[in-house]
Amino acid sequence: MVGGSNPPPGAKKLDTNSFFEVERVHPALLKTTSRGGCFIWSARLFFFVDKSALYVFCMSYNLSMNKITWILRIAIFGEFLGHGVFALQGKESWFKYFDAFGISNPDTITTLLLLVGIIDLVLAIMVLVKPIGPLMLWMAFWGLWTALIRWPFGPDPVWDFFERWTNWGAPLALYYLWKKQG
Repeated sequence: MVGGSNPPPGAKKLDTNSFFEVERVHPALLKTTSRGGCFIWSARLFFFVDKSALYVFCMSYNLSMNKITWILRIAIFGEFLGHGVFALQGKESWFKYFDAFGISNPDTITTLLLLVGIIDLVLAIMVLVKPIGPLMLWMAFWGLWTALIRWPFGPDPVWDFFERWTNWGAPLALYYLWKKQG
């Protein structure tokens, strides 16, 4: 689709208070699926920009911001819980990431991993119990940092860096959704 001065029939303009709105659209614009799922989730997002307004087309399934927020909270909990437990176990395959910073003593690395593990577990619990803005931003920073220590700082290929984008993207998305909800 291309931009224009008027939205196509059935288009729903997204306002600043709602990121995902689901609206029935003109049938000529969309191919109906057997289950009638939302095109955002079926990777068939049709949009165009008209004077800085985004028009999104999808069908049925109205996901509330509360549900999206809880999905992110649970996903981030799992991420930080899993990484925290690995850190508490002193996961040996992570030792190589300290070399780039001149830390090679196994006792020092184990102590640092213990601290990281405790912090990750506390953050995992906090994101479920009561998300706090600065903590969510820290989680986003920490997720980006742990991606960067694989590449370019660490010995892993660039794809290990890209693979971990959700580690910083999910906390950052939750931060902005939480901030928007007030």
